[in-house]
Amino acid sequence: MPAALFPDGVVHTDTTWAGLLEQVRLLPWNRDLSPEEFRHAMAKRAWVWSESNVDPYLPPRQFVQALEMAGLLRIIRDRSHVEAIRAMLAKKKP
Repeated sequence: MPAALFPDGVVHTDTTWAGLLEQVRLLPWNRDLSPEEFRHAMAKRAWVWSESNVDPYLPPRQFVQALEMAGLLRIIRDRSHVEAIRAMLAKKKP
């Protein structure tokens, strides 16, 4: 089950990599973008953030992995860590 930690401290999970990308696309600052526009916007963010050239046409899993390599997110590889990370982040909030 894909899970990713974003720089704003939010952990997103879904049953598929495509679903994970769709969750992020539907966030308020992305929701006006089509899926294709969203992928291009994320690829541009990767370039701005780390000068990483991310192909927006990669399959979902490889696209998320490329975004991780660019520093835009961290993939949570051990599913048991998801709730622990969420709990830790919740403690930091006032």
